[in-house]
Amino acid sequence: MKNVFDIREYGASSEPGAINTRAIQSAIDACHAAGGGVVYCPPGTFVTGTLWLKSHVTLYLEAGCVLLGSPRRADYEENLPFPESVAFASEKVSDAHLIVAYQAEQVAITGRGRIDGNSAAFLPFLAQGTNGGARSWEWRPGQMLFFCRCRGVRVEGVELVNSPYWTLFFHGCEQVTARGIVIANPDDTPNGDGIDIDCCRDVTVDSCQIRSGDDSITLRGNAKPLGDRPMPCENVTVTNCTLHSACNAIRVGVGSGLVRNCVFSNLVIHDSNVGINVISRYSSASEGVEIRRVRFDNVVIDARMPLYVSAGVEGQVPVADLAFTGITARGTTISYIGGTQNNPVSGITLRDVELTLRGGAGNQSFNPEFVGCPSWTLRSQGVPCALAITEAEEVLLQNVRIRWEELDGPWEYGLFARGVRDLALSHVDLSSPPVAGEGAAAIHCVRCSEVLLRGCRAGKGTRRFLSVAKSPEGAGVRLLGNDFANAEAAFASDAPVLEAGNLYSGGARLG
Repeated sequence: MKNVFDIREYGASSEPGAINTRAIQSAIDACHAAGGGVVYCPPGTFVTGTLWLKSHVTLYLEAGCVLLGSPRRADYEENLPFPESVAFASEKVSDAHLIVAYQAEQVAITGRGRIDGNSAAFLPFLAQGTNGGARSWEWRPGQMLFFCRCRGVRVEGVELVNSPYWTLFFHGCEQVTARGIVIANPDDTPNGDGIDIDCCRDVTVDSCQIRSGDDSITLRGNAKPLGDRPMPCENVTVTNCTLHSACNAIRVGVGSGLVRNCVFSNLVIHDSNVGINVISRYSSASEGVEIRRVRFDNVVIDARMPLYVSAGVEGQVPVADLAFTGITARGTTISYIGGTQNNPVSGITLRDVELTLRGGAGNQSFNPEFVGCPSWTLRSQGVPCALAITEAEEVLLQNVRIRWEELDGPWEYGLFARGVRDLALSHVDLSSPPVAGEGAAAIHCVRCSEVLLRGCRAGKGTRRFLSVAKSPEGAGVRLLGNDFANAEAAFASDAPVLEAGNLYSGGARLG
């Protein structure tokens, strides 16, 4: 095979004690100087420090090959000569990487081998194998694989394991493919992300299995490190993946840039804390990410909190045009979609969604004026509903089912809506919680306007299907063709109600 460079021919050895940084880098440099080709890594374990991948070079890992990160700090390059590589003192993480490519074109890491970041060498509690271990460390490498300002990047087939920080990071890149890779980090790895896609364009993530200590897949808009050449994060597709996260399986947000035109489809999320997390402004340290036109299609979720969408901490930039279709989700606490009074989220669609709430308990001292940020605040408040939508505009729920399973209670509502303008519910099937207080309702609206229910159905055991309170002046409710036969009372509203074609049981209409 032409232009194949075997790392053994440059002195690489799998013998114990060998450090292969110079040998592997020499093979990469020779391949690049020859106009490109394949750097071949044979079966065996090869310990290495920082490697620089260069244009037109494919690093191929044969089955049985392990590139193992050196446990010695001296084997890693720090203070890299480009400003986009950033250390984070608060997280005790350096700007060193195991493999880095900067301004490279047509670069790839492929094969059936493994890259092991050797996280236990830097994080002592991982080495102890217990969550009760000491949570302190002096130094650790940054992102294990870092591609910055590259074009034409492929990472295919390999296993990426035990990263001491983020595993695979693309920043300011174009034409990126990550396909058929396995990422496996211990659940208690601090900041142990799977794939982070930051200010990148034309990205495909396909057929990957990710188990991460932090976010499994993140779309970021952190344009600041890119200086005077920022990029939006756009045209990203993530499909056919299985995700497990001790934090967020999917996260969209972080930074002060723009995320738009992205699709997540055919995904399984399991054993995770949060299934899908979309947040514009994560903290006051940034202005927030503008998020537009993002779709989630055909996703199965098993997570404590299946869904969280928020404008964030005093968020001022738009979160708009989000669609969730074909979602089957199970959780133990609230799912939430919300903005602020000054910056409502808008254009939100939930279509063909089934949400099952199992176990868990709400909060008897629930404050209906809660501010839903951040996500862990909602979980700690124990908001007693399956789905809350607050401070939003143009919201559509179509063919949505909410089910209750083995509740610990107390719970009050299936859907809680506050400050929503133009709320349309079409063929929504739900009931009030079976473990609930006197004010329980399947749907409870506070300060909402332009509310439409069409073709909805009250589940068995429903006390009141709809309650509407504190309505603004000019608000109205339309009830068209709904089946309230299973409800003790159909609705109670302080706003005018226009109704036609509804089905009631025994005359139980108002309550």
